[in-house]
Amino acid sequence: MHFIDREVVQRQVEDMRQEVEQYRLEQRALKRKRKERKTVPFWMIFFSFFN
Repeated sequence: MHFIDREVVQRQVEDMRQEVEQYRLEQRALKRKRKERKTVPFWMIFFSFFN
């Protein structure tokens, strides 16, 4: 029973890691897009401080 629980936890941790990695890749893509654009709306700058 304990072994199965550990497997489930491991799977959940792995899923979370993949989600975090995906999020980081998306953030990098957003930063690249922001650099390409010269005029950045104020709200984008505002949100970048809170990330």
